[in-house]
Amino acid sequence: MHRPLKAVGVAVLVAGLLAGCIRFGAPTTHTVPLAANETISLGGIVVGDVTGDGRSDVLAGIQTPSFSSRRTQVMISCGAGCSTVGESLAGWRPTAAADFDGDGIDDVLASSAPYYQGGSRLYFGGAAEGSRPAGLAQDDWIPLPDSWEYGIGDLDGDGDLDLVQTTTFFTYYLEHRFLRNDGTGTFADAGVVGNSGPLNAGGGGYLIVGDGTRDRVYSRFGGEYDSLPAGTVGAGDVDGDGIDDLVHWNSTDDEVTFSKGTGSGFTPFPDYQTIPITSLSAWRLGDLDGDGHSDLWLWDYYANTATILGGSGDGGFPYEPVGSVPLGYLSFGDLDGDGLPEAVGTTADSRGIVVHPNSSTT
Repeated sequence: MHRPLKAVGVAVLVAGLLAGCIRFGAPTTHTVPLAANETISLGGIVVGDVTGDGRSDVLAGIQTPSFSSRRTQVMISCGAGCSTVGESLAGWRPTAAADFDGDGIDDVLASSAPYYQGGSRLYFGGAAEGSRPAGLAQDDWIPLPDSWEYGIGDLDGDGDLDLVQTTTFFTYYLEHRFLRNDGTGTFADAGVVGNSGPLNAGGGGYLIVGDGTRDRVYSRFGGEYDSLPAGTVGAGDVDGDGIDDLVHWNSTDDEVTFSKGTGSGFTPFPDYQTIPITSLSAWRLGDLDGDGHSDLWLWDYYANTATILGGSGDGGFPYEPVGSVPLGYLSFGDLDGDGLPEAVGTTADSRGIVVHPNSSTT
């Protein structure tokens, strides 16, 4: 059954509302120390707990006219309403925050433009110790090969996070290389895992959790399954079964739809909804209200509108939030340690950080 969003039954809608209430409050602005020629790069915000105190911190990619002087600024969270200035690090594009060395504290991948700043880096998070500051430190990192982006996932089933390097190949093609983690945050090149089509035809890759043991490497024009359903823009666990599902955007019909992952392929959800949106500029999938179900945030840059839909856990998103819906390229993370993720973005002039507090209820 193909169910449009507006056709969701009243009983289902009421049940969804009783399951949780997503509510974001008025934003607060945090000052970032910037020089006159510096701004925060568009979509350059990553959040993760790099101090191990149970609160997510903010990593801001800082751009300047010169590639060689771009950097990552760490802002240590002291709650949703405040932050303190941490280290300033080489590597202008924070890509992801995750625990790569198994110490329970998030580390940060900082990509660099190829041929600048000596390649990408993995900075290790940690508590303050001696002269080492809390969070990330200038001298606590390992080098990684140049890459515009990295995919992250447990590719070999040993319980730690591996990397997939995305880089150009003979100018026209993207190449994906498997970098195997030995569990300590040290990586070895394990070879090419797939090549996508021409770079100017819209390449790019991401990882999908399939059978629970080995993640599969995909791109829009190639990968282990050779191709993906039309309009696929990403993957995430929509229905909470531990297997990633696919998110699609149909630009012809202006709608977002989903495919259910089975572990060996993808199939339509037995009962799913389409979500109308004229343009999809960014999306996030995650539990925003603490009810254990994935919720969905969508942003349309051209209309400057955003939508948040609460998930029901069965592949549908039947209820809408209360209050304001944060706009812009956002990241979500729990800055105050209450178990609910705040929405984090940048100010209109790209020189400060905006935090939308989360007061959702289950």
